[in-house]
Amino acid sequence: MKERLLKVLTLRGHTFMPGPLSALSVVVDLGANEGEFARAVVERFGCRCIAVEANPRLAKRLRGLPGIEPLWCAVGGREGETDLFLSEKSDASTVLGDRAGGHGGERVRVPMRRLWGLLAEAGVSRVDLLKLDIEGSEIAVLESMSDEEVRRCGQITVEFHDFCGLVSGEEIRRARDRLAAAGFAGMRFGRENMNWLFVRRGVVGPATQLYVNQVVRRARAAARVLRGGKRDY
Repeated sequence: MKERLLKVLTLRGHTFMPGPLSALSVVVDLGANEGEFARAVVERFGCRCIAVEANPRLAKRLRGLPGIEPLWCAVGGREGETDLFLSEKSDASTVLGDRAGGHGGERVRVPMRRLWGLLAEAGVSRVDLLKLDIEGSEIAVLESMSDEEVRRCGQITVEFHDFCGLVSGEEIRRARDRLAAAGFAGMRFGRENMNWLFVRRGVVGPATQLYVNQVVRRARAAARVLRGGKRDY
């Protein structure tokens, strides 16, 4: 497919390197919403995709989507149950009720799982691409994984939620430092922290990582300026 010739690909606001993905890959979509990202990945690569969504209304809509394995739960730092604070925006519900605003007090009790406990039950021992877009819980997920569990991931594409006050800049810095120490190269696409890509060293060659970091990101920034927007990093 022509997408695999690209150095990076952005789907639904999440950037990753398509070259290492194939029909044998495993993609895990945390914060699947209505399945837009999951559907796009399956259509392009024919891979296995596990789509996890905490909102029960949205999780029902994932059932029956071709090639997608839907799971209903919140993913965080522990096993058990938690309150999900529902938002009028389909992509803004969060378990961080004490930090969240605009949720009107409506909540629902949902199961909470640790990532690798959930994946072990699905028979998954490695993840080629992990998408984290879970309204602030991305920090808890990353902190809950051991170094060995983190290294089972090839790429991690993350939307950090400091822009809406659900996480702090210090929490993001700790997550970035931890991933770097575990052998991941981090690249931010955009001025904000809404589109980070972390690639484990060895998944692609160092020349490719350097090219993406120094050439592709700058080209995207220049293109945005030409379109009348601000430089995006």
